[in-house]
Amino acid sequence: MIAQWTSAQVHDTVAAIVAQPAYRAERRSLLTRLIRLVSDYIGRLLDAVRGSLDAKIVIAVAVAAIVLIIGVRVALDRRAAARRARDPERLRAGGGRRDAWAEARTSAAAGRYADASHALYVAVLEALTAAGVVRYHRSKTAGDYARDLRRGGSPFANDFRAFGRGFDQLAFGHVVKPAEEYERLAALAERIVTGVRRSAAA
Repeated sequence: MIAQWTSAQVHDTVAAIVAQPAYRAERRSLLTRLIRLVSDYIGRLLDAVRGSLDAKIVIAVAVAAIVLIIGVRVALDRRAAARRARDPERLRAGGGRRDAWAEARTSAAAGRYADASHALYVAVLEALTAAGVVRYHRSKTAGDYARDLRRGGSPFANDFRAFGRGFDQLAFGHVVKPAEEYERLAALAERIVTGVRRSAAA
């Protein structure tokens, strides 16, 4: 016979999980409110099935639901982190702007090709947005910018599409020879930026 869980015990257990350091910053977040809602629902379910042989199943489902919620949040956080890595604002330090090209070279020299590719991406986006060729938005991906360029009839559309594909592969470790891919990506980035600057100056 398994021990019956009371609503208070469920609340205490969930509170102990949320109190851990990894969740302190999220106390007021949607995740915390969602966990509390789920724990309330679980508590009501356990009260309803007290004494029932199905209590063990209910507890297992409840635990699985909490694990699923936490897993979804972790996945969303990772996606947000990847998006922030592409964000040109990440290169702003203090009141000034760091040199994306210099950062790319430094990272590549250290063998950090994923970081180098992100810096190249920033350099290209900075040039495109400064020239008014694309409109920057933090939610946009390389594919979104490629479509914007194509719809606008930009002469840089094809190069940027190739650059975007190479960036995605290098940034997320899907290449066999990252050093060679970085050199190809850097050459594309330089060609795009040089072309954009010449067009803007004309």
